[in-house]
Amino acid sequence: MKRLNIKKVTAAALAAAMSLSVTACGKNTTWGAVIDGEEIPAGVFIYFLQSAYYDAKSKASEQNADAPEGTPEPDVYVTEIEGKNGKDWVYDEATKQMQVYAAIESKFSNYGLSLEDTDKESAQTYCDQMWDYSGEYFDELGVSRKSFESVYLNNFKRSKLFETLYSEGGELGVPDSELKTYLDENYALVNYIEIELKDGEGNLLKSDGKAERMKMAEEYVSRYKNGEDFDSLNAEYVTWYKHLQDEAAAKNQPAGDEPLAEEEPDDSLSFAEVDGQPAEAPAADEGESIPDEEPAEEAGEEAEEVSEDAAAETEAEDTAEDDAVPAEAAPAETETTETAAGEEAHDHEHEHDEPLDVLDLNTGDIAYTDSVSSNEQVIEKSEAEPDAAVVKKVFEEMNKGDIEIIETPDGEHYYVVLKKDVLENELFFNVSKTSLLFEMKSDDYDALIDTWVDAQSISRNQAAYDRYDPKKKEEKEKK
Repeated sequence: MKRLNIKKVTAAALAAAMSLSVTACGKNTTWGAVIDGEEIPAGVFIYFLQSAYYDAKSKASEQNADAPEGTPEPDVYVTEIEGKNGKDWVYDEATKQMQVYAAIESKFSNYGLSLEDTDKESAQTYCDQMWDYSGEYFDELGVSRKSFESVYLNNFKRSKLFETLYSEGGELGVPDSELKTYLDENYALVNYIEIELKDGEGNLLKSDGKAERMKMAEEYVSRYKNGEDFDSLNAEYVTWYKHLQDEAAAKNQPAGDEPLAEEEPDDSLSFAEVDGQPAEAPAADEGESIPDEEPAEEAGEEAEEVSEDAAAETEAEDTAEDDAVPAEAAPAETETTETAAGEEAHDHEHEHDEPLDVLDLNTGDIAYTDSVSSNEQVIEKSEAEPDAAVVKKVFEEMNKGDIEIIETPDGEHYYVVLKKDVLENELFFNVSKTSLLFEMKSDDYDALIDTWVDAQSISRNQAAYDRYDPKKKEEKEKK
């Protein structure tokens, strides 16, 4: 299922953004379009125009991927993209992004929504960091901080509007029971012991060696069924295999080298005798108007076009920003809402040899641990982690509570896999709700936004489209 893919525009994508000014012929280019009676400021328009242009360049490059090495980059404007002339595609895409932006702003206000103080603080922190890094560059381009924050906050408003509509009790709400059914059908909670079918030097085992490892796996299954803790069994295996690797390393150490520190023998290692084994711009609060903007001066003859009107607009914008309510905030990345429940679950997926933060599924606390012995994680039906063979077996053949030994097709691992109940922990379900909603309803949400866009009245400012044409700017910079 498609996941919500909210547009992210990076500094690289704005590298060729236009500067703000008034055209020589006196046409007003402080706005890109009027949508339902509201002007979309030039800075926001430029942001989306550049985004569309770089999307088009990427698509053109993909279509030209089989061209011989050294072939020049395709000319975007003469390349057909999705059945359209490249230039038309860029302009139409920028227009659509402006319309979506306007629709989100309008609906967010109509539903009486607002952003929390913590959201505002988060956005402020993010924008401060961005501006410290590239604020001067953006200023020179004519994309003000206000425009930058506006686009950023609009993305966050889009997410909050989605949650308002589709959360249980919302206008299009999905009941928790339906979410749990979706979770249970598409995700599984497993714990596993990953047994290497290699010796301490990393060489694949022969049949006798594999038989020994199968015996090991079978004993782990038996011991678990007799009441031993699964994570303790995994820790035992990890320690044993590490000991095997250390022995191999010591054996192969060149003569004359300082010998490796001897380890005390561990009598608790059940399988120690087995040989040969291996593991853009400040957004205003809803209801707050965004001051008009004009791109900053361009070199040469355009430098002469800066007028007293442009200076007045800049002063007006500064005044408006001073008087404005503090900008509403969005999270530094919208990917939290885009991420699948399975990816959130990876917060508690562990590597054997690296300490990391672990999400305790019982308490919800994040704990730092120096030695992790658990491989418990939520896996996704459409993915291949920890291994495609494991995923297939878990979802197609295993029931909750089953424990199975699974060999990988490459012959490199046995997995002792315990399938648990992904619904057994209410905390995990609550943490995953938003992600599950996006997976289930993102397509519906996109279609709903399209209906909002279709109902809009829009008037393009052709003078702005012509003036801020990204290809013209790019060609000028190459000269």
